[in-house]
Amino acid sequence: MFDLECKAIEEHATYSPEQTQKLAAKFTSSLKLGDVVGLVGQLGAGKTQFVKGMAQYFGYTENVNSPTFVLMQIYSIEGKDQSIKQLCHVDAYRIVSSTDILNIGIEEYLGRQDTLVVVEWPEKIVNIMPQNTIYIEFSLGMENENKRLITIKKPEK
Repeated sequence: MFDLECKAIEEHATYSPEQTQKLAAKFTSSLKLGDVVGLVGQLGAGKTQFVKGMAQYFGYTENVNSPTFVLMQIYSIEGKDQSIKQLCHVDAYRIVSSTDILNIGIEEYLGRQDTLVVVEWPEKIVNIMPQNTIYIEFSLGMENENKRLITIKKPEK
């Protein structure tokens, strides 16, 4: 993991993709307009399952995949929360520098009141992540291959 001055505010364990998605939906219900979320963890730790749960919270029913090769995917939201119009899902895994993400237009979405931005692998673009980004760390449980440890962190003020 990368070191940021953040304080752990919640810790959870999930044992299936469905549990991870349910936790994500609950977490999403607590977000404020314009929030940015960074998902940190190794491959297969549950980051994309978390994004699926976030999208499900808004009533999004289409397929949600990690945008590893396109870098950014915008999901139109027409569900329960009319103030959020889109979910911007970014995957920075393959980028070399934050310029790659800037070139596809992430700045257009960061901080927008009608857009929730979620970034997988934010440590690769930490220099352009807003200071108030909420980070969620994912790690695999050692004693059970299905266990995911999920820690929600907020910046220390």
